[in-house]
Amino acid sequence: MTDPRVQQAQVYQQAKAAHARRDYPRAIGLYRELLRRRPKDALLLRLMGAAELGAGDAASAARHLESALKGDPRDAGGWADLARARLIQTRLPEAVEAAERAMAVDEAAPSSLLVLAQCLCALGRTGEAERRISSAVESAEDPMHPELAVAWALVCQRNGRPHDGLRRLADMADETSSSPTLLYAIAELHETAGEYERSWTLIERANRVACPSFDVPRFVAEGRHVLEAWRSQEMGRLPRAGFETQRPLFIVGLPRAGLGLVEQILAAHPSVHASGATNAISMLASRLIAAVGAPSAPLHQRMGSLTQQLVDRAGAAYLTDTRQRHESAVRVVDRLPGGFTLVGWIRSMLPGARIIHVLRDSLDTGASCYSRNTPARPRWTYDLNACGEAIRMDRAFMEHWTTAYPDEPVHTICYESIVEDPDAEIRRLIEGIGA
Repeated sequence: MTDPRVQQAQVYQQAKAAHARRDYPRAIGLYRELLRRRPKDALLLRLMGAAELGAGDAASAARHLESALKGDPRDAGGWADLARARLIQTRLPEAVEAAERAMAVDEAAPSSLLVLAQCLCALGRTGEAERRISSAVESAEDPMHPELAVAWALVCQRNGRPHDGLRRLADMADETSSSPTLLYAIAELHETAGEYERSWTLIERANRVACPSFDVPRFVAEGRHVLEAWRSQEMGRLPRAGFETQRPLFIVGLPRAGLGLVEQILAAHPSVHASGATNAISMLASRLIAAVGAPSAPLHQRMGSLTQQLVDRAGAAYLTDTRQRHESAVRVVDRLPGGFTLVGWIRSMLPGARIIHVLRDSLDTGASCYSRNTPARPRWTYDLNACGEAIRMDRAFMEHWTTAYPDEPVHTICYESIVEDPDAEIRRLIEGIGA
């Protein structure tokens, strides 16, 4: 019989290996297995939070990071990651507080300086951000540490002085060892300076380094496979939870289409709480599929094997989790970038939940997905052809949901309309969600 300690060590090594190659779902599953035995282990909680942050589940990441920091409050990197999670959730005052804690532990750490600059810039406090990092920038030797360089590029870009940043950083873009994050930051400086060709060249290079190859045909085939599985269901055959709830508000659409803007608008309503981007629905859907049928069975057959009891449990688990985190909120917003594939699961697990689909001009969306280095960005955003396929996929899925659920319409809102006539669109949005 294998020694349990040896077995746990092996699982730990497997988790770290998956984490290192950015296979976050695999890493999270293995960390969860280890945490069942050692639920208060600060290191495991810290690693779990970091993996969830990489996967884009900022809400879960924040919970695990907070628990880890209770056990190890002198972990500057942990505070920096918590600040990033809060930043993704648009909980900006809390993000700044965590960044300040990182600085208090190690004010010279480039990661602390970077996340503080990011948080302050997100709040519009760009002058303060520059003051806080200027001494570190002035004393830094060339080449500057990449994270400090990114922080300096950010404040120069936000303060409208791109040439100040380029004077110090432009040559770093030519180094073969330059990180993609630094290349994106320097590209933004060139863009702000009006040097668009140079900016685009650096973005293309950064994307190739960050994701050397992406299988576009496989991506398209997988999307079609999921859509066909839903189309093969006679809607109504898929079980629906035996309760109704209007507490959850889901915002779906492509990344960079304006989901964050809509979330901020909704969060301004006194009865609404914004929980940020989570992958709770995706995880519950995966668990439902894993609970029925053989892994080799076609997806539509496994979906057809779902029972009322399983769906009830999944929906109840989601509601319990949101109540524990936001007990006093009447409505809770869950932002799902790329969540156009999940509408059917929401209808099944959480009947009555309101869904908002955000649309933006296709060219603007594709270019923004490809060129903006956002946290936990999907791998398809590194390939321009894949960006176009994702846009087509979003439209195809949303057309299907409109046909499949004619009595439960999705509220569609256009980013450009919000910008052009915010008052009218905000009124329409609030009416559409019944708030």
